[in-house]
Amino acid sequence: TPGVRPNHSVAVIFPLHDNRGFGLQALRAWQQQRHDVSSLEIIVVGSGQRRLESRVRKQLSAPDSLVNCRTLNEAKLYNAGAAVATADWLLFSESHVVPAKNMLSRLTERLKDETVDAAVLGSAHETRGRFSQVDAALCEREHAGPMRAVGLWRCVGLRGFLVRRRVFEQLGCFVERYYRFAETAFALRLVAANYHLSHFQDVVVRHIDSDSVGEIFFAMKMGRLGACRFHEMEPELAAAGFGCSSPPLSPSSTSPLQARRLWHQTFRHLRAGRFSAAWQFVQLALPVAPSAVGGWWFERLVASARAHVAHAVFRGMLHGSYSRRPATDSDLLDQYALLRRRCAEVGAVQYQRETAGRERAEEPAALPSLRPTDLGRHGVGFFPPEVWQGKAYCWSRPRGGIYILRPPGAAVIQLDIRPTGHLTPRKPQFFLDGRALPSEAIVERNGRLEILLGDADASGGRVLLSWVCRSFRPARAGLADHRELGVALIAATVTAIVRQTAHVPERVAA
Repeated sequence: TPGVRPNHSVAVIFPLHDNRGFGLQALRAWQQQRHDVSSLEIIVVGSGQRRLESRVRKQLSAPDSLVNCRTLNEAKLYNAGAAVATADWLLFSESHVVPAKNMLSRLTERLKDETVDAAVLGSAHETRGRFSQVDAALCEREHAGPMRAVGLWRCVGLRGFLVRRRVFEQLGCFVERYYRFAETAFALRLVAANYHLSHFQDVVVRHIDSDSVGEIFFAMKMGRLGACRFHEMEPELAAAGFGCSSPPLSPSSTSPLQARRLWHQTFRHLRAGRFSAAWQFVQLALPVAPSAVGGWWFERLVASARAHVAHAVFRGMLHGSYSRRPATDSDLLDQYALLRRRCAEVGAVQYQRETAGRERAEEPAALPSLRPTDLGRHGVGFFPPEVWQGKAYCWSRPRGGIYILRPPGAAVIQLDIRPTGHLTPRKPQFFLDGRALPSEAIVERNGRLEILLGDADASGGRVLLSWVCRSFRPARAGLADHRELGVALIAATVTAIVRQTAHVPERVAA
């Protein structure tokens, strides 16, 4: 009857995000499946890639559609595609996944013979280089081992996941706050609601495996962030599936020695030219432990540096330049698994920042909130610090500032300010609550700077110490022109706040 959908109509949904240059190829491959099965609906979800979307729009046929959703949250992209689907079955895939020959005809045959609510499709690998070969091997090892041992729901992935549209809507679609963990959380809810999840191993899609760390970093990071949010929002379901309800956080006990080692490793790989963007992690030369500092930004830098170092080591092992002994396949898989974990730790740190922000919002604020106008008129920037018992720690660019809780009568603030980049900053100009400090108020003693406050500033309470460096001189001429090393970073540590016991120069006090 005209206007009535077939019983086994399928809507293929895939976003153009993370297409790896195969978006058009994936669309053509799915359209070729229409020769075997006519009841196919292809929904492509664009995320703001105008040129690619224009080419996709020209290639779409009558039953297909292009949905615009400007976001990098893949859970939102898939939900946007599912919202316009009219087929009975939703087949979630990726723009770097292509169906095998006669894949859709086999799928419809399985749907006629079996009564299922959702299914995990079989997967084959298409490698593009040595990196992607290791990625494929690790994927097979994890799916055949620990992930399958947990349950079939743990193997649900967006490269090939089939679900009834009615069931998908009844379970609330993908939770968008879970990002790349949304499909795993949905699969766990699916099993908990006693829906039938099956494995169609003979219905195969070919996955074009990752060939660089840039293709896995975002997925690993956002997947771990979503997993942490899932454990927080649905602890009972998380405990039923994973055996624990606590979020999978990253380690937060980096010692000063570990920080030094991270800096040396990162700098060595930077000099060798093994990866870019390592310059920003030279800040880890500062031997300060997060347990003593407590700043989430330190944890983020440590996690990012770990990921970059793991990537450099993996690339060295991959190309045979890391050690004299050739790396075995097992060594490569272990190092690649470590690299993926390091990338995921960045997402865990982002979750810790969210949690810390909520805790601070629930508790009475120790300091008034800072408005942007408080510092804009002084020409200095601000990076929020943390304060513990008179000690503060802050990273900043050449413009920065820190709040200090100063006891009444404190006359001297001892600072440890040193450059942490390949460019050495000149002596910064300091401001105390927006007032420029004279050069006489800044004394260098034993490699540290002492800020003399004077009697007028001895009332105690909150003090905003800010600084600005207006010019730089290159510490190494060979690195001065490198665009990624064009910004020098300053680290300031308030090492002590000394009460007034000695005389203060009269000109400063005045």
